[in-house]
Parts: sequence; structure tokens; C-alpha cells
Amino acid sequence: MEDFYPTKRESWFINDRGIYIVGANNQTTLIPWSDIAKFNVEKSFLTGRSAMILRKSDMPVPISFTKADDPGIDKASGIIRDEVESYYKEHGALYMMADHKGTIMAVYDDYVEISTAYSDASAGSSNKINYSQITSVVFKEADSSHTGSLRIVYPGGTDADSSIIVRLDNQVTAGKIADHIEKRRNEAQSPAASQTAAAGDIPEQIKKFKELLDMGAITQEEFDAKKKQLLGL
Repeated sequence: MEDFYPTKRESWFINDRGIYIVGANNQTTLIPWSDIAKFNVEKSFLTGRSAMILRKSDMPVPISFTKADDPGIDKASGIIRDEVESYYKEHGALYMMADHKGTIMAVYDDYVEISTAYSDASAGSSNKINYSQITSVVFKEADSSHTGSLRIVYPGGTDADSSIIVRLDNQVTAGKIADHIEKRRNEAQSPAASQTAAAGDIPEQIKKFKELLDMGAITQEEFDAKKKQLLGL
């Protein structure tokens, strides 16, 4: 991707590596795609136009623009959304979505990761939740006048570290994520999964009994009997 300047005032630009902020003496600061949570744009007749780059590791970066910049800003929004999503997909995410506050929910094969953007109120954070920990998934759909939400319920979880806001523009993705998490949760907590996990512990249990045998805590006959029991012989 060639350097793309979204606004006529060339104070920032986008390329393959991320977003560059142009400062004094034309010095540039790179915000890599891995650090970008969301690009929010506001267009209002009352308050004018403004945008905000929400980051994971530092304070948000405000962007000012005018109505004449609308086409460039709209193009930048699409590029940033696609690049952030591509970053997660390239690192193994099956699904990902972001809300306007910069919260990202990324779904992987073995776990769900929820990341929050840096703000005045708190530093950015990341929370990984294994499917076996999840007790339920609560999906509340949005409508034309109210936002919805997608929350993962697990022991010790709070709204701040386990939920994301749903709007009409990301509702389809939220529904797919909810269905996938529920499916993986059921698989992870099924009797077959429990038996597989228990079977994985057998070599370790045999090792512990062998250590007891070597210590003289149990006899050879007791060790042989326990080994046969664990192996189902």
C-alpha cells in the first residue's frame, strides 16, 4: 500500500505498517496495526467533524478534519477496519469485532480474547478466556434506537473484561461469534472432553506412583495393580 493521506492537511497518513502521525519538523510517529483498537469518526451539524484513533498502549490520538475531507476519511475508515481485522486473522483469529469504545473481541480455536483500549479512565488490558471456563453466552441484539451487547459469563468475570457493545453494523458478526462460542463451550465441557482430559493425566499419575514405588512407599504389587487400573487392563 502506498502512503495514503486522508486529509488535505497532511498531518497523518496510512501505509502497510500502520498509521503515521506527522509532528513538528515533519517527524513521524508510527502506530502499528497491532496497537490500533478502533478508528472512530463523528460527523455532526452541531459539533462539526472529528475522529479518534483508539490505541491499546497509549492515549487516543485526535484527528481534526473538515467536510471537504469526508471522502478521504471514509476511505481511511474502511482501510483501518480491514487492516486491523487482517492483523487478527493473520494471528489465528477465527472471528473478531470491535465496538466504538475500542473493545475488541477476538475468537480463537482454544480461547476468546477481549482487549480494551487505553483511555482517560484506565489503561488498555487484555483478557484470555478458555472455553472450558465459560458458563454461558448472553447476546442482546441491537435495534434502531438501542445498542445491544455480547457478554461471556465466567467465574470472576465483570462487564468491563467480558463484554462488548453491539450495534447494527456489527450485529451479524456478533451473532456468529455468539454461536461459535456456545458451540465450543459445549464441546469443551462435554463428557467426552472430560474423558479425554482425564486420559491425558494417566501418564502423569503412573509417574507419580512409580516415584512412590522408588521411595518404598508402596510395594511392586501395589504399583502393578494401580498401573493396570489406570490403563484399564
